[in-house]
Amino acid sequence: MNAPTPPSREAAEFTGRIIEHASGMMIIRLCAIGERLGLFRDLAEHGPSSSQEMADRLGFDERYLREWLYAMASAGYLDFDKSSRKAGIPEAHIPALVEEGGPLFQGGLFRMMSGFMEPYEELLEAIQKGGGIAYSRYGDDFWQGLEHNSCVRYKNLLVSQWLPEMPDVRKTGLFDI
Repeated sequence: MNAPTPPSREAAEFTGRIIEHASGMMIIRLCAIGERLGLFRDLAEHGPSSSQEMADRLGFDERYLREWLYAMASAGYLDFDKSSRKAGIPEAHIPALVEEGGPLFQGGLFRMMSGFMEPYEELLEAIQKGGGIAYSRYGDDFWQGLEHNSCVRYKNLLVSQWLPEMPDVRKTGLFDI
């Protein structure tokens, strides 16, 4: 029997990209869980914690919290101390993960992307037959995430960056910038 031909470098690199994208998709879903259940906020308020400490505080299942902490730490979203088995949020990650309404907060994006994946069968049908997907097929996570994500951008960028770049709008005198 002949040995299989090793894949080309390009084929192996492309396969690696697919795996990176799949990992990213899973991490975004785990981020949506962390945002929705207040797991990031709990860690920011209480500092590095074990899964058991979080379970005791929140009344959640320890085993699932442990898996969530390990996955988030392995992706680099959380710090993890092997000796104490505690995970914590690096200070630099708090604006994106915890500071709701701040210019870097991504909680809305996490929820929106998680909800965006829901009408999968309808998407397949639309690709095959044409048409589209009714807005009503998207769940609350998509709409609340979209609203939250958009509000963060408008609140933090509309007056400071977007309007100054629109001279015709500024000429109307409707905005004092």
